[in-house]
Amino acid sequence: MAKTDQREHDVHTSSGTNQSREGQNGFRLLLATLRSNARLYVVIFGVCLGAFVGYIMFTPKWYRAETTIILADSKAAASSGSLESVAALTGLPLGSTAGQEPLAILKSRSLLRGFIEERQLLPVLFANKWDDERKKWKSGDPADQPDIRDAVKIFDEKLRTVVDDRKAGLITLRVIWTDPAIAASWAEGLVRAVNERTRAEALVECERNVSYLQGELSRAEVLPVQQAIGRVLESQLQKLALARAKSDFSFKFVDVPVPPKRAYWPNARLLIIPFLVISAFLSGIAVLATKLGARRLYCIIRSAVGNSTEYIE
Repeated sequence: MAKTDQREHDVHTSSGTNQSREGQNGFRLLLATLRSNARLYVVIFGVCLGAFVGYIMFTPKWYRAETTIILADSKAAASSGSLESVAALTGLPLGSTAGQEPLAILKSRSLLRGFIEERQLLPVLFANKWDDERKKWKSGDPADQPDIRDAVKIFDEKLRTVVDDRKAGLITLRVIWTDPAIAASWAEGLVRAVNERTRAEALVECERNVSYLQGELSRAEVLPVQQAIGRVLESQLQKLALARAKSDFSFKFVDVPVPPKRAYWPNARLLIIPFLVISAFLSGIAVLATKLGARRLYCIIRSAVGNSTEYIE
């Protein structure tokens, strides 16, 4: 029994030793093949390098325009609280003066819909499907013609990014496009669209509140109530004047977007190192597969990693 165990142990030891030697021989064979075919390796690597240069040169360049903005100073919240107190005092309903949050509007698809429709961007966003000479879609099938829903989806998911840094109180809007000037124009336009929208909402709301408060003031008979309504009315009149005069109603520009000088993508500096590593590896595999054959190379690699001890000599 002891002899049998010793024999099995010797067999396993011998097998492991042979496998290790064959693995080392396999690596030596791979290295020797690469050395003896260095010229072929350089040629293949050069082809890969040429493909990379061609990709960088001929791939459409995308530019990213950025703008940094902050929320404009607004007293809407304080006015809203005062108006709610007056509403409770008079016993009459009063709507909130705080419209939609500017940041939520900036991130919304409804803003994009209005922006795209106002600037008629469908042919720009889907230029490959638009016949500029005939001013119509190339396809006559309505199912193949993009509509506003497709444009909003692309703009929201691929072209616009909003980053909210709450600690610093800064908001960064990024817009990418193939034309740097257009990207900067869109970034600025989206911010101004939010300002115009919130400004228009504030005007309607303030005018409604002023009309309501003036009516309540004319009907109030108790002096404290008259004074309270008068203070809130004054606040609303100030806000109404501000909305009429102020263009940067919700957002102020910290950095106005300018056309970027360098392309955002493709980025040669970012891609060059991964490309060189992958190209070097693929060039080596191509040389070995060409000179040794794909099957033999596969068997050698398996032998080298210890999965098999059989490969074609």
